[in-house]
Amino acid sequence: MKYRIHYVPLFSGKVRKTEHLYMHRNFEDVITTTGYVWYIEGASENILVDSGGDPKLLAKLGYPAEKKQSIEEGLRKLGMAPQDIDIVIQTHLHFGHADLAHKYENARFFVQKEELEFAKKPHPAVHAWYNLKGIEKQEIEVIEGDREIFPGLKLLKTPGHSPGSQSVLINTTRGKEVIEGLCCIKENFEPGIIPPAYHTNLLEAYDSLLRIKEIADHIIPMHETVLF
Repeated sequence: MKYRIHYVPLFSGKVRKTEHLYMHRNFEDVITTTGYVWYIEGASENILVDSGGDPKLLAKLGYPAEKKQSIEEGLRKLGMAPQDIDIVIQTHLHFGHADLAHKYENARFFVQKEELEFAKKPHPAVHAWYNLKGIEKQEIEVIEGDREIFPGLKLLKTPGHSPGSQSVLINTTRGKEVIEGLCCIKENFEPGIIPPAYHTNLLEAYDSLLRIKEIADHIIPMHETVLF
């Protein structure tokens, strides 16, 4: 089975590169990052990776987010509406990734068990990262570890950025593509592994990125603006 990945950008903003690269010392480096959801074409059900961020909420929380399009506008370009989505693969439950979960009235959400349990009572150090308001009333299918949900489409548990971060391995015409779930940019993977600046476990995050790099023919960093 070969799938096609559609990028649906929702917001962008300028941030210091230190927001993404652990121990990056060029503190003046500023980059533009983008927040996406991804539609996976080719399965028997309509699948979205992440439910997406709300630029207004992000701005209130201090992230300089500029709206690119609404989720309704983005999905309309693909001939769909949020109500048409059957499955949302939630990479993790941080704000900016789960804010719009309430939009998908007919979807079931795939969330790692450790992520959901942690998000319900997050450590005070990272409490501000979490937003469960959008997803708390939705149907959640709890995942424990790796799981193939369709032939050629597999969830990979890749913790470190958060306790239950997960990535998505997808067979496409380009080979094995992975949408990583640790909030990276291209430089987290190339030339060598640099863990994400925000993490709950630095060593797990490094190992997860290394695992993705070893598995994937092509990596899709979650917040890379330049598509490649």
